[in-house]
Amino acid sequence: MIGLPRLEIVTSESKDDYLRERQEHKAKYQKRSRYIEVLSKNLTTSHKGFCAVCRRRSTFDVTRNPAHGTPLWRESFNCQRCGLNTRMRAFIHIYLSDLKGRVYITEQVTPLYRWLHARVADLEGSEFLASAPGEVNQEGIRNEDLTSLSFASNSFDRILSFEVLEHVPDFRSALAEILRCLRPAGKLILSAPFLWNLSETLVRASVLESGEIVHHLPPDYHGNPIDPKGSLCYYYFSFDLLDVMRELGFANVLVHEYWSKGYVYLGMANQTYLTAEKP
Repeated sequence: MIGLPRLEIVTSESKDDYLRERQEHKAKYQKRSRYIEVLSKNLTTSHKGFCAVCRRRSTFDVTRNPAHGTPLWRESFNCQRCGLNTRMRAFIHIYLSDLKGRVYITEQVTPLYRWLHARVADLEGSEFLASAPGEVNQEGIRNEDLTSLSFASNSFDRILSFEVLEHVPDFRSALAEILRCLRPAGKLILSAPFLWNLSETLVRASVLESGEIVHHLPPDYHGNPIDPKGSLCYYYFSFDLLDVMRELGFANVLVHEYWSKGYVYLGMANQTYLTAEKP
């Protein structure tokens, strides 16, 4: 449509594929980097742009990381109209039309879940609670452990998991469960901390057989809507995650980097979604 901002999406099958893209369009990435550097210094507590969810111009609330002052490019820039942050707005913008059939999302008390629940006919959500698998509490919140889902095999056409996998020590089992619960030709849409410039996934913490948590780096806790203490981050992923997913049996495993000045999807190479299908 004429007048709408530009959305750029780069789809890669591997790190080599992505690095080739960056090299071929080196000037574009350098220009982005300069823009982000200047913007980061000059940003106040709000920024104007176009919200793809509200379909109109809006003002976005900006939050900075208290540790080093960098704007939270993915987890803030909340639209003052719909309340959704960058990654949520981008997900709806890019993938809403692809949500077909029965859909499961690994969250249930978030603004994104509430938005989808009002618009997706067959949507199941859950949180990780201290109760029996599949049990629904008095508030209507379902408990699920991503490494041992209570759903039958071949249950869902789409499974959505955003900013969860990095908090699961045995993330391979979680991915295997997702694959089991997808129907043939079903699709996983996933986001997690994903850094292209890592040589491999960074293991920040691990769990011994005894249950003891070993920290390899200073503990990193992310916000958790049901636990004010937050959730420990075990991993910052990189392109080797795609190889793990293929080894588990996923097909068409891709990483998609999205960026838009006008839609306010900003930052440098950290705005990504992964998609994969069950054969």
